[in-house]
Amino acid sequence: MKRCKKIGVNFDFYLGVIDLLKSDLNLKQISKKLGMSRQNLNYYIRPLKVLNIIERAGYGVWRINEKNIAKLQYVNSIKEVKKQGMVGSQGNVFTSSPNQVRSHGYVFTLKIPNIKNWHRRIEFLEKKKVVPKEMKGGCSISYGNYKIHLFNGSIVIYFPPGRSYYSDRPIFAFLRAFYDCKQIIFKLEKLFQNQRFSIQGEYWLKPSRHHYALIHNEFAQYADKNKLKIQIRDHKGKVWLLVDNSFNLHETEFIHEKHAIKDTENFQPFFNLIRENPKILEDLKQDNDEMVQRIKDLSESQMNTTILLEQFDKNLKLIIDKMPG
Repeated sequence: MKRCKKIGVNFDFYLGVIDLLKSDLNLKQISKKLGMSRQNLNYYIRPLKVLNIIERAGYGVWRINEKNIAKLQYVNSIKEVKKQGMVGSQGNVFTSSPNQVRSHGYVFTLKIPNIKNWHRRIEFLEKKKVVPKEMKGGCSISYGNYKIHLFNGSIVIYFPPGRSYYSDRPIFAFLRAFYDCKQIIFKLEKLFQNQRFSIQGEYWLKPSRHHYALIHNEFAQYADKNKLKIQIRDHKGKVWLLVDNSFNLHETEFIHEKHAIKDTENFQPFFNLIRENPKILEDLKQDNDEMVQRIKDLSESQMNTTILLEQFDKNLKLIIDKMPG
């Protein structure tokens, strides 16, 4: 297959595409006007789609989402997000930069509207030569490398095992994964004879699982060196941070269903500080050991004080008992 030659584009290119879309030109017309192939145009405007600056209004027709125009400042960050199918045992990632976040483990849940004859979806899929597996409440199919569960009121999409997205910030990796998920939804709509899974024009799509790992992380390296297994749980007992080295990447990983992105963003500056001052971890360990000893000493002191108070109370009662009525 012949590959399309990619050319460099700058910020003005995206502004130009937006202006042309505002002029009611479709992508085919825009590609001719810019003197590039449709394939090249689709490649370069992907950041606009990922950031939802432009959104699909129909086949080959896109419209401007005015409320997201301000996100144009992030197009270069989205362009730099890299995707990889499977992480190897030796940690063969796109980049060995310690500043990268590896996002993975994506599962998305899509709430769907009431669909006519949806209860006959297994029968329909079999006619389409797709082999569904019955399961409680619905059925499961494999679509490409994705595993998809089709329930009565929702669709759950499991990303391929090992699929990873690399970025300097977790939100950009998430947006790219979210975009890829929507492409799968569009393909499912086509499979079901252009049945729309949106509700009142919106896709009610949310992540059920998403993990963000700071790779080549000093904290994880320290834990591995000292053979420490680290998991941090919230007040409900749910793990939200863990240290993992299964792919030889020394990852500190944030996995909370709702707060994983925020947790990663909050802790990145701290770990960057450790990277600049590696002695901090040793100092923290020493401070921790000293604090543990102080607590131990205080506990022993408090125990002695308690015994003394108990004895004082007994003596006081004896004195009171001996006092004349």
